Amino acid sequence: MKPRNKFVTIMVVLLVAILILPSIVFVRTEEAVVVRRLGALSHTLTPGPSFLFWPTDTRIRYDLRIREADLIFSAHSTDAQAVRGQVSIQYQLIPANVMDIAEHFGDIGRNDVVMERKAMYDHKQK
Repeated sequence: MKPRNKFVTIMVVLLVAILILPSIVFVRTEEAVVVRRLGALSHTLTPGPSFLFWPTDTRIRYDLRIREADLIFSAHSTDAQAVRGQVSIQYQLIPANVMDIAEHFGDIGRNDVVMERKAMYDHKQK
């Protein structure tokens, strides 16, 4: 094989690797992935390896593990007595509803978005 042919072969292999390797997606069992194809919601991925063509498909990962949120509330009784309390809520995203969550709320399944909205709620309560 001539050196020029080896160079062309190596370049073709590198180009194919650059296009294909980022397209392989591994979905863990504790998460759900919603695929957007050219910006529109397309489908969800099941746990395991999947193939997404990265130039047209983007993915939104949602954590399906049980989470806990602490909320502080205040209320007033009929005789104007103030009551303050704290509630701990445990919640989990349902895998069958992840597509609806992505459609209505976007990327809310991410923990930093949840914590940001919780901080906004806490700020309003003060």
